[in-house]
Amino acid sequence: MTIGDNPSLPNKLPIGRISSTEQSVQRVISATDPRKMMTAEQLGDAIEQARDEYQLGNYSKAKEDLGKILEKMPPEPSNIRLGLQHASGWTLLGRIYLALKEDDLAEKALSKAVELFRIYIKEPYAVSQNYLDYGFALTSTGRHNDAVEELRKAINLGYDEHEIHLCIGLTL
Repeated sequence: MTIGDNPSLPNKLPIGRISSTEQSVQRVISATDPRKMMTAEQLGDAIEQARDEYQLGNYSKAKEDLGKILEKMPPEPSNIRLGLQHASGWTLLGRIYLALKEDDLAEKALSKAVELFRIYIKEPYAVSQNYLDYGFALTSTGRHNDAVEELRKAINLGYDEHEIHLCIGLTL
């Protein structure tokens, strides 16, 4: 039975108005729809929290927190920023799996990151961290020539930490 089939609810409401029952249903749908729960900025914050845990060596916590978010929240094709965050999240999850010696899961996560980056990495939306993550994912999946190109883009955008030079070294 749908809301429209319920005889106790009015069948017609003035345009632009919905019943309180329909509003409640919409709130429930919104609360259970992961795409409506997080913006690109919120996903970015969650990824940064997981990155902090990863850098502190708290791999299991980072895996648990990030894995839940990424599995429940598929990227939205029309939202480039959210897609880039999602791709960076999969790269980080792959790195976490590598640290935990879960190589099969790392390969799947990094392949997923490469797949998402191919779709979403576009200027001016991409930032240096996206190019670093894409380069790392490409390096880890054996696509060294492509990785160097992406890593150089990160350097050109100002990313000059030791991590990027390590990734370039791995491609040689």
